[in-house]
Amino acid sequence: MSPEALEVLRRAADSIFTDEQIQRYIVSVVAASRPAPSRFGGDPKLRTEGSPFADGMRVGRPKEGLYRYIAFGASPRATLALYRCSKIRAFFEGRSFVTPEDVKAAAFPVLRHRLVLSYEAEADGLEPDTVISRILTLVPMP
Repeated sequence: MSPEALEVLRRAADSIFTDEQIQRYIVSVVAASRPAPSRFGGDPKLRTEGSPFADGMRVGRPKEGLYRYIAFGASPRATLALYRCSKIRAFFEGRSFVTPEDVKAAAFPVLRHRLVLSYEAEADGLEPDTVISRILTLVPMP
């Protein structure tokens, strides 16, 4: 493929509409991969008891539930990658807009290598895809 053809495809993918609710969903998926609130905008309310993200965690004990399997979550740059890959998936599916299903499908290849699982995850035989699936079930879809 020529550089010109790639540029045409890039511009076409850039033109795919992403609703603000979908953008928030993308941010929430990436933020949910981080075990603790970060200086990059992790919302402490997402990690409190009663939250869908808590998954059995208690305030002050952030390594319970799903998060005991994550040593390091995805960085904020993963948000950009998930945003772009979701738009590309929508483009390849022939749509002019991104759906939550595009985000879910793109989450696996985008996050798989960005999550560092804990030793406990390895001991329990968990793969990154299993953890990503669980994150996707915890984050409410728009």
